Order: sequence, then structure tokens, then C-alpha cells
Amino acid sequence: MAQQAVLNRRDCQLLQMIGANIAQYRKQNGLSQEKMAEKAGVSRAHLARIETGMGVASLPLLFSISDALDIPLKALFDFPEEH
Repeated sequence: MAQQAVLNRRDCQLLQMIGANIAQYRKQNGLSQEKMAEKAGVSRAHLARIETGMGVASLPLLFSISDALDIPLKALFDFPEEH
């Protein structure tokens, strides 16, 4: 049986920031969640969970998302600096 990882507060914050970046780039590209999900090969519901930090994207899915958005993968991990 597969063991499910428990996420700590920092992990949850990172998921939310990655999701926010995905949503921002998607909107900048004028894509609906439905169209973006289709381009990335994922369901709209899963994309919505990722964008809100409630879902986890695999590394291959993050590559698909960055390709669909025509941005480098590292752009999804560019966060404002904490002060």
C-alpha cells in the first residue's frame, strides 16, 4: 500500500505560490482553466486544485504546464522575496 506524505506548513505555502504563478501566467496568456487544462493534458478540476494549492502536480505535469504556457519551468518557482 502506498504511503501518503504529510505536508508541513512550508510545503503548503510553496504549493500555493506555485499555483498562484500558474494562474497568473494562464490569465496573462488569456487562457481559461478549461483551455489550459486541455493544453497541459490534465482535467480542469485538477488544474483548479493545483492553482489553489489544494492539489499537487508531478514534475512531468509541471513541464506540461510550463510548455502550455510557453514559459521556462523555473518561472513557476519565481516567488517574491520574503522580508
